[in-house]
Amino acid sequence: MARGVLVVNAMEINGKLLINCVIEEAFYPNPGRPQYLLNCSANDPEFAKLRLNPAQVRPAGEKLYGALVSDKAGVEFFAQRLAVPAPAPIYIDIERPDVEELPWEVLCEEKKNFMALDPEGRWPIARLASASKRAEPLNRFIGNELRMAMVLAAAGENGTAEWSSISGALGAFKTPVDVLGLVSEEASKTAMTADATQWAGQAPARNVEIEFVGDGTSLMARLRAHVPNIIHFFCHGVADVRPLLELESRTDRTAKPPKNRGSIKLDSDLLKQLTSLKSLWLVVLNCCQGGKSAPHLHSLARDLVAGGVPAVVAMRESVDVNDANLFAEYFYPALFAQLQGIFNLKNMPGGPKPLPLDELIWVRAVDIARRQLSVPPREPDSSAEWTYPVVYVHRDELKLHPRDLKVAVLTPEQRLALLGELGTLRTFRSAFEGATDAELAERNKFDAQIAQLEAQLEGL
Repeated sequence: MARGVLVVNAMEINGKLLINCVIEEAFYPNPGRPQYLLNCSANDPEFAKLRLNPAQVRPAGEKLYGALVSDKAGVEFFAQRLAVPAPAPIYIDIERPDVEELPWEVLCEEKKNFMALDPEGRWPIARLASASKRAEPLNRFIGNELRMAMVLAAAGENGTAEWSSISGALGAFKTPVDVLGLVSEEASKTAMTADATQWAGQAPARNVEIEFVGDGTSLMARLRAHVPNIIHFFCHGVADVRPLLELESRTDRTAKPPKNRGSIKLDSDLLKQLTSLKSLWLVVLNCCQGGKSAPHLHSLARDLVAGGVPAVVAMRESVDVNDANLFAEYFYPALFAQLQGIFNLKNMPGGPKPLPLDELIWVRAVDIARRQLSVPPREPDSSAEWTYPVVYVHRDELKLHPRDLKVAVLTPEQRLALLGELGTLRTFRSAFEGATDAELAERNKFDAQIAQLEAQLEGL
């Protein structure tokens, strides 16, 4: 797979915000990389019109593409991208909130049309973030089943439709699944229980636990205790002042009259509790504005990936609930079809250990679902809904280590002993920060030991 990375930063020159574009052909900076200034910003008329009028998609896409090819380096970059017959993803490395605000997913080349809507999926667009400047493998765990936690808690909305959009993909998955459902309405619990009853006794095993949402603290603790590979949020989101998720509790739903706003607010600081989960591969924020930046603040999606989550899928703008359901309906079958291959490799005698998980898995699944938001009667030029899903992927390589993902309870004494051992290992490991090729094997041993201890501290 040919990667193309545009590292996009912003600077102010003579009172005007200009974008500094750096081109890379790998995920990590290389010497002599070309860079140039893009004379555009999120306040330009084409982008302002798109925010106010979803019918103004093409002008925004052409404006952004024109800025990117205003320099010879940009022309050569896209000429190479567009000439590749195999998937040649375009990654935008977001380094500032004002750059994140630009609608990168609408990139439109005059002859090739919208790149993200290519019928063959040749030029999917994703956003990059990283926790550090140097390459550090993301070591995560894979068990014998796919573990998924779902929070269906959108105030005033029907969570059963969201569950129905996903349950078909879960039912067709040929690997055991363990699902935790945290819901705010009785109807969602009833629908999940009915499917769990239908799946009972079938192979592969599908375990489903359903609980009502209490408060924010217990919600976060329950999510962590489930040791999920995927966390899916169906709720409301805002990014006017500070990006946050808004969820309703069971008490909110049963209030007389029912509350029209959720009482649980999750901002980046609270959601970052999830970033240390060594089981976690993906967070899906199927809600309004989870991928939208606020003034001087990055989006929730970008913050989570920068914090260490391998991938986050979110919505760049406010999204209609039917579109959120439609996105989930096509995203998860595309995702699970690819994850099936990962589990097949894991179970193959003599298969690779650890398992490398290509970031294109997340990108391709979003790409497939995105196109479903642009089919007739909608027209891509005049219906912006297809531009709202965004996918953030971490710059660092994701490796999955087989491990039994079952919760174990540590005593206080055991936890203190593990913390002491972990601190010592990290001290030894720090000596290999500038590891030579000959020292990489030794550094990798320390990384594996550290990952094991961190997993034990998580209760795995």
